[in-house]
Amino acid sequence: MGRQHSLQILKGVALAFALGVLGVVIARLAGWNPDINVFSPAHPSPTLSGTTKTPLCTESFETAVPGTATPPRQSPTPGPTLVGPLTPADAWANSLLDKVLNTLQEPQSSPDGFAWWQSSEAGGELVLTNAVPALNQQLIDLDGQTRIDVSVVKQDNPNQLDRVASVIYVQGALTLTVFSRESGIENEYWVLSNAEPSIAFKALVVQATARASILEAAYMEKPASTAEFVLVGVRTLQIGEASPTEMSTPVMVSATYVPTWTIPAPTSTPTREPDIYLGRVIAAAIDPIIDNAAFFLPAIVQDFANRHPRTGYLTWSGAKPQIGGHSLSVDQAEELTFYTLTPSDAEGTVTSFLKVIYIDHTTRLPEKQIYFPGQRMEEILLWIVTRADERGGRLNIAYDDFGTKQAVTVIGFDSSEGSDN
Repeated sequence: MGRQHSLQILKGVALAFALGVLGVVIARLAGWNPDINVFSPAHPSPTLSGTTKTPLCTESFETAVPGTATPPRQSPTPGPTLVGPLTPADAWANSLLDKVLNTLQEPQSSPDGFAWWQSSEAGGELVLTNAVPALNQQLIDLDGQTRIDVSVVKQDNPNQLDRVASVIYVQGALTLTVFSRESGIENEYWVLSNAEPSIAFKALVVQATARASILEAAYMEKPASTAEFVLVGVRTLQIGEASPTEMSTPVMVSATYVPTWTIPAPTSTPTREPDIYLGRVIAAAIDPIIDNAAFFLPAIVQDFANRHPRTGYLTWSGAKPQIGGHSLSVDQAEELTFYTLTPSDAEGTVTSFLKVIYIDHTTRLPEKQIYFPGQRMEEILLWIVTRADERGGRLNIAYDDFGTKQAVTVIGFDSSEGSDN
C-alpha cells in the first residue's frame, strides 16, 4: 500500500512539472518575456564582460551576451604588402604617391599631342630591370643627373605640367623634396647621404607596387645634367601579373668618398669610410655650441661635473671615442641625444641640440630629416673630435650611458693643452 502511494506521488510531481513546462512554452509563444536584466548589457554580470580586447592584437572580439545578437567579427584592415627592401627613400616615395595617385587615376582631357611627354617614345611603364629603373624595359641613367624634376600633367590643361617633387644630387648628398599643393602647408624634404638619384625611383616603383599600382611615366634629359620625369598615368596591377620590381641587388648604397683628414677611422667598420657629408652636418651642429662655451658659468660647469660620474675631454684614441681615457660604448646606442649648457644661465639649464637614432639598419637625424646607412654613433663622435680640433681645442663633456639610450652633454670647450680629466 505504501509503495502504491509513493508511485502516485511521483506521477503527480511528473505531471505537475510537465504542465509547468507546457505553461511556460505557451506563455513564451504568447509574447511573455522573463526578467533577464541581470544579464543584459545595461546590467552586466560581474563575471561577464561586454567586450574583451586582446592587448597585443588590433582586433576587437565581442563576448556573446544572453539576449543579444553576436556581432560579426571584424578583420583588421590589411596594409600594403612590400615587395622590396626598405630604403631611406621610402618616405619620399610614399608622400609623393599620396599626393598624385588620385590625380593620375582621374580622367584627363585629350592632349594635342605636341608635348614631348605625349610621345610614346618618351616613356612607358616604370619598372625595375635588374634593380635599375626602366621605362618599357629601356634602362634610364638617373645617376648621371644632378637634378631631376618630377611633374604630373595638369588636369585643366593636359599640355602643361605641374611640378610635384624633385631629386637633387650635390656633393654626395641627395635631397628629396615633395612640394605642397596646398597653401599654408610646407614642403617635405629628406636628405640622404651616400645615395644616388636612382634610389628615389627604385623606392617609387616598390611603394607603388605595394599599392598594386604601376606608374606610367615619361623621361627627358636636359642640359647641365638635369632631367624631367613626368608621371602621366597609373594602372592597377592585376592578380597573377608579373611584378614590375626585380630587386636582385641591395638598394642601400655604400659610402665611396674618402676623407682628407688624418684622424684614423673606426676599426669597427673597416669596410666603410667616414662620410664627409656627415662631417659637414656635425660641424654645423657643434660650431654654435663651441662659440657659446665661453659663456658657460664656471660654478655651473663644476656643479654639473660633480653630479655626473663620467666627465672629461672627448678624445679619439685606438680607433674609439674616449672620455678621460675610457672608451665610450656609443656603438651600442639606438638613441643618442646631445645636450649643452645654456650660456650665462645660473640655473644650470640644458637644451638638446642634436638627436640621433638607429633603426632599420639606418642612422637617422630626425630633426634634420637626414639618413645614413649603418650604425654611425662612433663616427659622429669622430667628426665632433675632428671639428673641435679644427677649432683649436677639445670639448669637455658629460656622458650618460643607459644602454640603448645614451646622452652627451657639452659643458665646456678648452683651447688650452690641459690634461685629460
